Amino acid sequence: MNRAFFALLLATIVSVPTVQAQSSGAASQPPGLARRNTVFIGGLISFDNLRLPGVTAPLLATGCIGLYEHGVMMQFADRPASRAGSPPWPYPKPYPYAPDGTVPAILAQFHSAGELAELGCCSLDFVSATGEWKQDYTSQGAVPHAANWDLPAPLNGSAALDDTQVPAAELQFDRANAAGLSSNAPYITPDQDLVHTSFDDPYWANAKAVALYGRGIALDAPPAYALSREEAYRQFVVAALRWAAAHSLRSSLSLDTYGQASGFLTDTQDWLNYLRAHGVAPTEYVVQSFNQVGVQIEPDYRNPDSINSVALWVARNGLTASGPGGALQPCRPAGPGHG
Repeated sequence: MNRAFFALLLATIVSVPTVQAQSSGAASQPPGLARRNTVFIGGLISFDNLRLPGVTAPLLATGCIGLYEHGVMMQFADRPASRAGSPPWPYPKPYPYAPDGTVPAILAQFHSAGELAELGCCSLDFVSATGEWKQDYTSQGAVPHAANWDLPAPLNGSAALDDTQVPAAELQFDRANAAGLSSNAPYITPDQDLVHTSFDDPYWANAKAVALYGRGIALDAPPAYALSREEAYRQFVVAALRWAAAHSLRSSLSLDTYGQASGFLTDTQDWLNYLRAHGVAPTEYVVQSFNQVGVQIEPDYRNPDSINSVALWVARNGLTASGPGGALQPCRPAGPGHG
């Protein structure tokens, strides 16, 4: 799937060190949930539209939409090709460099709304002065409270982790936790695996252990992709969300456009209705795109399938899991001022 593609592509240009989060222990409520950041918005080639007040104002008015800080966005957005130590831009056009200052301008609007990082896709260097965390996140003013992890091979959550790889992932999370990230959720999804599609399969035991340690689980299940897969794939997501709720973990469901030019809203509605019918929901959604093609974050809300339009719909209509047992409740908080 797209996530695996990016991991393979970036692995060819970036060396992979090590990162992490505190020894988990079940919390009475998923970390970060008190903020009620139940929807996060992000993108790659169109994220710069989030600097536009006309785009961000409706999102922020919901009271529950925060910023998803994808590692690629943070690493390459404000980095000119001549910058010392920079790997070359890995994607063909139309992935342009954003103008200097774009990311800080976006962060300034979302600080009070909350931020969620995606880490691991580009580098796992949390310690050196030129590492990903310092150079691409904190130096630009990012203050995420949690992270979703696209662990590079051989730690990728779409594959089984052997007994030697679990401590390596935990070490990464410990360092991330020390940097202020209270919940670190590995992406765990069958992707193209047509064999290990049961969440109860022992194949996933070590991946679950890493999720428990990091106090979170992330599921990369784009609506169009999930709806096109066999029932076992969808039941994997249902079982994973139930498991996360039973362990009071933060659960993050990625709603990627999967390159769709249209139908993103309808597919999102159908996918969330499926999950609701099975009595489950994540603690938060990530509405984003990894693709050069298809709908993006657009400069207005005329297209109901744009990432910003769908994020707004999810905030207004979606359900999230909350508290012990994962009771379902609306995404947006109650009270005036949350339109």
